[in-house]
Amino acid sequence: ANSMASRMSSLIDPETSRAGEGVIEKIDDHTVRLWDVLTETPKATLRAHSDWVLAIAWSPCGRFLVSGGKDGMVKLWTMELGPISEFDIRNCQPCLYPRVRSVDVSPDGKVLLLGSQGGEVFEMDIVDGKSVHAQGPLVQSHFRGQLRGLACHPTEPEFATLGDDCTLRVWSLV
Repeated sequence: ANSMASRMSSLIDPETSRAGEGVIEKIDDHTVRLWDVLTETPKATLRAHSDWVLAIAWSPCGRFLVSGGKDGMVKLWTMELGPISEFDIRNCQPCLYPRVRSVDVSPDGKVLLLGSQGGEVFEMDIVDGKSVHAQGPLVQSHFRGQLRGLACHPTEPEFATLGDDCTLRVWSLV
């Protein structure tokens, strides 16, 4: 009853690696778990954030994972869930409600895109964790409710957002 197939049906935002080596799961108890899809067993589990993990994404190269939490932190992890670095969304000002609702990595792997609970989208430098835009968020969208999803286009300089307002929006990065 606890097989990978049955667990997959209950996952929130499962992400699969490019190599097909595993599935990553965020759990309501602040935990991230990496599953081996061949053996249907957990490969690694860790308490990733001090509050709920709200967002996870693999890097385009498939070499690291990004998690975002209700605690306002964005964390980078190795494929084995070892820590690489962490940044605070509060470094991206102004931020109306500094909880990380969604994350993705730009196709070139140099920038993190962060969706906040307040509906803003920030570009954060992956090396130093500073906002790429001194004037504030890249966009302010989905102000009726929360921003629920964010995804970079794999080859084009654009990304999409989805919010509680039931609207899918496509944005340019240039």
